[in-house]
Amino acid sequence: MRKISNYLFMTLCVFILNSCSKDDVNGSNSSYWTLYGETYKVTSTLYDSRSELESLTAYTDDSYTSLSIYFGDKPTTAGLYDLTDFFVYESSSPSSKATLGVAAYGSLYFATGRTGDKLKVEILSNNKLKVTFSNIEVKRTGEKATTLSGVLIEQ
Repeated sequence: MRKISNYLFMTLCVFILNSCSKDDVNGSNSSYWTLYGETYKVTSTLYDSRSELESLTAYTDDSYTSLSIYFGDKPTTAGLYDLTDFFVYESSSPSSKATLGVAAYGSLYFATGRTGDKLKVEILSNNKLKVTFSNIEVKRTGEKATTLSGVLIEQ
């Protein structure tokens, strides 16, 4: 019984910590993105390197709304990364490329790979990522494309 209680306590602690707003290195959580004119404030941003496609994922207060940027490997140098079509991106894609997907409005939106769409990646002093993007074309299957802008800071 004690092991179960400890497990439940630890699970509750992880849930509470992940649901809290976290600050970036400048003392303010300034991660956000805008889709269809609605701005989503990010409450946590996590880098996941456990799968074949590594991702920087931003979560909002709404558990059904998130944005993920996928890389073959975590960027170690700052620069511009070309965004490719979500459905053709692979972990073996060149390291200067990335893709992204958004879950919002009960739908999934994906990068189209429009020529000129780029992510600006910065490496912060704590080796965390800051990714800035503007007017990136995203599309829901069967729908007209729209644009996405924002800033994500890894926490």
